[in-house]
Amino acid sequence: MKTLILRPLLFVSFALFLSACDDTPEQPIENAPTQENIVPTTPPPQPTAPQIEVGYTLTEVTLSNLLQSITIPLQKDKTLTDIQKTCLKTIDGSFAQQQVQNFFLTKFTPQELEELNTFYQSKSAIAYTKYGREQLLISEGLIVNRVTKRPKRSQMKKVKEFSQSPLGQKYIQVSSEGSLVNIVMPLLQQEIKKCGIAL
Repeated sequence: MKTLILRPLLFVSFALFLSACDDTPEQPIENAPTQENIVPTTPPPQPTAPQIEVGYTLTEVTLSNLLQSITIPLQKDKTLTDIQKTCLKTIDGSFAQQQVQNFFLTKFTPQELEELNTFYQSKSAIAYTKYGREQLLISEGLIVNRVTKRPKRSQMKKVKEFSQSPLGQKYIQVSSEGSLVNIVMPLLQQEIKKCGIAL
């Protein structure tokens, strides 16, 4: 029986880390209905006001940080098989993306969300993220095939400036508060169970 322990300090420390966005184009669905074989149905409901989207970048970085803070320590468990460890590594944040987006919509203004996404898409944030996540793996005694060089001083400066800004401080606080963890943890536990790991 495994016990999930969230280490808040670790999560906050890596709150500014970001992975690159997924640019994989959407694949067409096989046997999709064509104009010729669509059966007429009742007209669709009238469209409502467009919903604000938080954006993939902000939700991805937040979920990735939370995932790493939980799954990396689990990977060190010697009782797990290689298949189970690989399964842990392949869990992505899609299982809770919409829930986290909805959460952020209640915490940030549209302008703040735009600023956060812009920052996390910057070269400085991406470089800092990649380096930081590899350092986390190394600190946990896990193998990194090729260690990324430390980000440039100018990149580190930009990340530090953002993290000390009012918006950066607000994001760190919001992303590490208990209500977000309470939203994600039950969903994450289900994903871990799919890997054959008893919790």
